Amino acid sequence: MRSLFIAASVLALAACSGTTDTANSDSVVTNDMAAVDNMIADDGMNAGMAGNMAAGGAVVTVSIDGVTANSGPVLVALQSESEFGKSAGAYTTKVEPTGTSVTATLSGVPAGRYAAAVVQDTDRNGSFTIGATGPTEPYGFSGTAQTGAPAFAPAAFDVAATGATASVTLKGK
Repeated sequence: MRSLFIAASVLALAACSGTTDTANSDSVVTNDMAAVDNMIADDGMNAGMAGNMAAGGAVVTVSIDGVTANSGPVLVALQSESEFGKSAGAYTTKVEPTGTSVTATLSGVPAGRYAAAVVQDTDRNGSFTIGATGPTEPYGFSGTAQTGAPAFAPAAFDVAATGATASVTLKGK
């Protein structure tokens, strides 16, 4: 369970430095090099991640259900296996929801295997809040439902050169 909290906390901090589109519940947000630079500077992450943002990568669309409208940004990160539970990943975004579902689009993603980690920052404090009995904000991962500490394999999906889609349903408070 500890790795969930670490992953979600890092995700929330890093995604807050990304770009936001608040137009509607089908917001489309793309990463840029400045957001990655901010993530590296703000979170002390490995500068080598900036190389992952090479031009011409795939587009990954993440559909998120279980969102509470107008109750804080939805923070989305794609994580490789080596990043899972340790860092937000090189591909993060933030979407302000106006409905009970949102769609986040991340571009420039190299082909590979990733997991999507999502948190709704309902208290708008820029981090994943954990109370005495566990998470107090909704969170979720792509792939199959998991109990206990999340693992990469059940959350993972393949991103081809042509792109990929993933779905996440938020759970928790």
